[in-house]
Amino acid sequence: MPAPHGGFDISAPTSERMAPMKRIRPAQIATCLAFFAIVALLTVAGLKLRRWTWEQSATIHYAADMDNAWNWGSKAAREGYFSLYDNVIRDTPDRRYGLDYVPLRLGVMTLWARWATAKFPDATQWRRDYDFNAPLLRFNAFMEFAAAVGMFFLVRQWIRKEREPRPEAVWRSWVQSGKRCLKWLRERRAHSNDIRPNLDGSPVKKSTDTGKTPVLQESIPQNESLPVIPAENANSLAPSAIVFAPADSTPPGNDALVAPLPVRFFQGHWVALLAAALVWFNAASIFSSFGRPTWDVWVIPFYIWAVFFASRNNWFIAGLLVGVGAMLKGQQLVIAPFFVLWPIFSLRFGAAIRWLIGLALGAGLIVSPWLVWLTPSWGPVTLCVVAILIGPMLWAVARYFAKTRRFARVRWAVWISGFCLGAAIWCIPLLFPVSMSWMNLGFVYGYDKMPNLENGKPSSVASILALRYGWNSDHLAATVPFTTQVLTIKELLATIGYLLIAVCAGAAAWHARKRDRRFLLAAAAPWLVYFAVFPMMHERYLLWASIMTAAAVAVDIGALWLHFLITAFSWNMEMDQMLRDGNARGFGTAISPTFGQSLHHFTQGTIPDSGWAVALICLVWLFLIFGARSRRT
Repeated sequence: MPAPHGGFDISAPTSERMAPMKRIRPAQIATCLAFFAIVALLTVAGLKLRRWTWEQSATIHYAADMDNAWNWGSKAAREGYFSLYDNVIRDTPDRRYGLDYVPLRLGVMTLWARWATAKFPDATQWRRDYDFNAPLLRFNAFMEFAAAVGMFFLVRQWIRKEREPRPEAVWRSWVQSGKRCLKWLRERRAHSNDIRPNLDGSPVKKSTDTGKTPVLQESIPQNESLPVIPAENANSLAPSAIVFAPADSTPPGNDALVAPLPVRFFQGHWVALLAAALVWFNAASIFSSFGRPTWDVWVIPFYIWAVFFASRNNWFIAGLLVGVGAMLKGQQLVIAPFFVLWPIFSLRFGAAIRWLIGLALGAGLIVSPWLVWLTPSWGPVTLCVVAILIGPMLWAVARYFAKTRRFARVRWAVWISGFCLGAAIWCIPLLFPVSMSWMNLGFVYGYDKMPNLENGKPSSVASILALRYGWNSDHLAATVPFTTQVLTIKELLATIGYLLIAVCAGAAAWHARKRDRRFLLAAAAPWLVYFAVFPMMHERYLLWASIMTAAAVAVDIGALWLHFLITAFSWNMEMDQMLRDGNARGFGTAISPTFGQSLHHFTQGTIPDSGWAVALICLVWLFLIFGARSRRT
C-alpha cells in the first residue's frame, strides 16, 4: 500500500509491500550474457589446449605409469574387480605386490580397460594414440573442470562473506550460553517452589502465553499504527533491527517486515572467474593430466568442494567428499587433520564430529562391497540393516523427548543415520572375519613400498637432505624433550608438517570468524606445507599447491606472484621427469634439433636445490596468512 509521502506501509499485505522492486536493467542482462559467453569461450579453449598438449608431448609420455594402469585395469577386467586384491595377495608370497591402487582408482582403470578391450580387440598393451586413452583423458579434463568450478564458487563466496556482519566471538557465545543455563536453572527452581497443589491434589497450571508482537527497534503498542518506512530506506535496515513473532501472535493485517540487505549485481563473479581461469589453464595441471599423463589432479576437486561446503557450515557433506576422494587418491587423508582442527579451534566441536561422520560414511560406502556384500556370512549385512533402521528410530526418540526444536530438523536424521551406518560398516572388521586386502594393498603397501625421503627427485626439503647430504629415512635427528624418545628424520619432518597444518587450521578458523578472504590463503597452505616439508615426497605433488594457490588472485598481488612461481616449479619437475631416459632427444625438434636436450639440461640443474626456494615460498605464504591486511588485487 503506497504511503502519502512516497514510501510504503509495512502494515500492508506482503504482496503490496514487495511491489516496489528494482527492475533488471538492460546493462545487467548484457553483463550476464557476456559472462556466460566468456565462460563458454574459456571452456572450449581449455579443451583445445589439452588436446594440443597431448599431441605435442607424444614423444615424452611417461609410459611406466600408463603401462602399470593398463596392466592392473585389464587384469581386474579379466579376473574380477572385487576379487583382484585377494588374488594378488594369494599369488604373491614374497609381498612384492606391485598393486597399490585404492578401490576407486582401480575401478576407473578397470572401466577404461574394459572399454579399450571392447573398442580395440587386438590391444594387448598400452598404446600411445589419443583414441585409446580418450576415456581416461576426458575423466582428467572433467576433474580439472570440477576443480575450476569449485574454485569459482569458493572465491565468490568469500568475497561476498566480507559484506556479512561478523559473528560474535565463540568464547563469548559460550559464556552467554552458560549464563542462560544458570538463569534457566534458577527460574526452574523458583518455579518448582512457587507451585502449590489445588484442593484436589493437582498442580497449579501456569500460563504459557508468551507471544510477542513484531517490533521494529522498539515495542509498538497494540492500539497504535505501525510506522511508515520510505521505500528508498527499506533495504538499508539491518536484520538485527527486526524481531519476528510467531504467526499466531501477529495482529490482523500486520505482517513482519522483510528487509534484505542489498547485494550488488554480479558481486565477486569476475574475480572468481579469474581464479577459475587460473585453475583451468594451469600449466602444471594440464601438463600433468595430458602431457605425462597421470591422475594426480583427481585429488584437488574433492578438496576444493569440501572447503566450500565446510565454509557454508555443511560439514557432513564436506566429510563425505573427502572420504570419497580418499578412495581415488589416498594422499587426501594426509590433509584430513585440517578439517578436524579448523572447527575445533573455532570451538565448534559438533562441526568436527559431523565432518568425521561424513568421512566415515563416504569411505565406508565405497569399501562396503568388500566388508558387507562379499562376505560368506549374513552377519555384516544384518548389522548394516539394523544400523539403517536404528538411525531414524533414534532421531524420532530424540525429537519426541527433546525440549527444543533442534532435533525436528531433517538434517539431524541424516547425521544420526549416517553415524549409525558408518559405525556399523567400520565395526565389521572387528566383529567378523572379512577381507581387508583392499586396505593392505591400497593404503598399507602403498605407504611401505617407498620408504625413502624422496621419490623422483622433487624440489623439497626432504629431497635436499637425501640427495645433497646423504640422509635416509632412518637417520636419527632429534630427541623429544623431557623423554628418551629419539625421532628419525622421517618422523621429525612429519611432526613439523602436521604442526604447520595445525597452524593453517588455526588461521582458517580465525579468518573465517573475521569474514576475511585471507581464509583462501589458509585453505591453500596445507598442500604447500605438505610438499615442502613432508617426507616420502614425489615430484608430482606440488601440483596440488599450484592449483589451490590460484585463489590468491582474490587476496593479494604478492601471493598471486607466488602462485605463478609455484606453478613454474611444479611444471619444471614434471618436465624433468619426462625428459629422462633419452626422451629429450626427440622432444621439440621442430623448434631446434637440440631443444629437448637443452631443456633437460636446464631442468636437471635446478633439482633438488630449487627446494630451498619452495621452502622460502612456503614461509612467505604463512607470513601472508598472519601478516597485516593484504593489498587487494
